[in-house]
Amino acid sequence: MPSKASCDSRYLSRLTVTGLVVASMIGTGVYTSLGYQADALSSTSSLLLLWVVGGIHALCGAFCYAELSAALPRSGGEYHLLSKVYHPFLGFLAGWVSVTVSFAAPIALAAIAFETYAAPLLPSVPTGSLACLIICFMTIVHCRGVQTGARAQDWLTGVKLLLLSALIIAGILVPAEEEENLSTLINLDFSELLGGGFAVSLVYVSYSFTGWNAAVYVAGETHNPSRTLPIALVSGVALVTILYLSLNYVLLLVTPLEEIRALENKEEVAAVWAEHVFGNLGSNWLRTIISAGLFSTVGALLLTGSRIATSIGEDYKVFGFLAKRNQRGAPISALFLLGVVAITLVVTSSFDTVLVYIEFITLIFTFLTAAGVFVLRRKAIGGKRPFCMPLFPITPCIYLGITAWIIWHVLTERPMEALAGLGTLAIGCIVYVLYRNKK
Repeated sequence: MPSKASCDSRYLSRLTVTGLVVASMIGTGVYTSLGYQADALSSTSSLLLLWVVGGIHALCGAFCYAELSAALPRSGGEYHLLSKVYHPFLGFLAGWVSVTVSFAAPIALAAIAFETYAAPLLPSVPTGSLACLIICFMTIVHCRGVQTGARAQDWLTGVKLLLLSALIIAGILVPAEEEENLSTLINLDFSELLGGGFAVSLVYVSYSFTGWNAAVYVAGETHNPSRTLPIALVSGVALVTILYLSLNYVLLLVTPLEEIRALENKEEVAAVWAEHVFGNLGSNWLRTIISAGLFSTVGALLLTGSRIATSIGEDYKVFGFLAKRNQRGAPISALFLLGVVAITLVVTSSFDTVLVYIEFITLIFTFLTAAGVFVLRRKAIGGKRPFCMPLFPITPCIYLGITAWIIWHVLTERPMEALAGLGTLAIGCIVYVLYRNKK
């Protein structure tokens, strides 16, 4: 008879998993990216097209992951999929990055963004303390058990969706102030779309969509994963793409591009928009609401990231402590590790550098995972196909092409962040070799 913990660990419903996909995506990036993108691109049309390309990119990736995770359902994300499709070495590297930085860094970025918006409301609070506090709080919530964490995540995701919808409606109802921004909608510079500025700006869009693959990290704790995962992945990405494009449209409808470019703190672009729409009081309210919404992002990333660490702990004895769960099924050791690393990054790192660094690494592994669809079909891994993506092989080729284009331009335009990412992978290779030799 299964234990209470094991029954509890299978609690995640289709609604919760879809909400997890949405909550993992909607967070730091959509409120902060425009400030950096406006420095690199000259027209409103180019800035909006970024989000169209980003949505297509994420949707094609979601179809790839849906087919893979439906055929090979188990918690662990890229760690599990790369181990099964290619070799345990690649899976270990993906898990190594996930455990050390690829979830801890976005958690830290979401917490930093939370503090950026909340700090003016609490000016006497020391720098970094609010960011650390939100990480500690959400770690404790998820340590109370899978059911408790899932219920909290459902409520916070609902708040986040209401927030974004309210912002979009408010922006549409307010008369357009920036005729110049609107006029550039029809003046699309195609040469700009092929340049390094557009490709590097896609890094911020890609980061904003990070989390579109969140459902595969909890596959082992999902009811009927072969059916639930494809629906959650595709519907979640489609919904968020519409919301992102709409929000950036209303931001540009009201806020002058020159004012956005002149911002000293690029992450506060949404607050500047609110000042134009609602005045100073409205800006303070928006800061409060965005800060509350970022709770959901931190919680979603803790939930998904801890499951990868747990899978590694189950497969590698040297990391066995990560597999430890409490009586309510929560992976407490993995949650604690993620929380500690995220807090360390909050204290020691800058926003922009961490974002480009972590997205570079993430794109490498999502590229390899999406390419695994070709291997899966050729080798017939996993037997019967519960889900097959539409328009194969066009769909994976679109994702792989855009991903490779972004990776190349990060290597050429932001070499320091790229080298830091490659260094992280090199350390993971050394750890794997040492472990194998010891074994």
